[in-house]
Amino acid sequence: MTAYDYRILYRTFSRLIQNRLGLTMVDLNANGKVPVPPYVAIDIISPKLPQSFLEEDGVFEAILSFTVYDKSKLDCLIKANELREMFGDQLTEDELEKQDIVLVERMEIQLRSVAETNAYAYMAGFDCRLRLQESYVDEGTGEILDIELNKGEITNE
Repeated sequence: MTAYDYRILYRTFSRLIQNRLGLTMVDLNANGKVPVPPYVAIDIISPKLPQSFLEEDGVFEAILSFTVYDKSKLDCLIKANELREMFGDQLTEDELEKQDIVLVERMEIQLRSVAETNAYAYMAGFDCRLRLQESYVDEGTGEILDIELNKGEITNE
């Protein structure tokens, strides 16, 4: 049986965004108190795009949406651009690699603000395409992380 724990994405990106940009990341559709802007909202908009019709290798792609909320339109655009550029640097690539996440594509920044006069915050964001690997899980034993082979002699007995 294979499965992917999407919490890995939330933990990885939340840590990166907090440590590198000092911004809080929240789930776009979660209930709870919304932080004071600026902050980043994440949404998984396409959770599993198979890479082959067999789907036997457990490799798939997912599309995530990142939206920056800020009180000023220009500050919002600046922070969205900083976030997008951060996703393209070596430090981020190294962190993603540790979690078996490959950034395939960063799409362009879009203004996502709703046109209303009493706007709570301005919004700008972009989407990312990621390549992910499902983990093999053996029922009753959990996730297989390492396989150790005996280093002894092999005989034909």
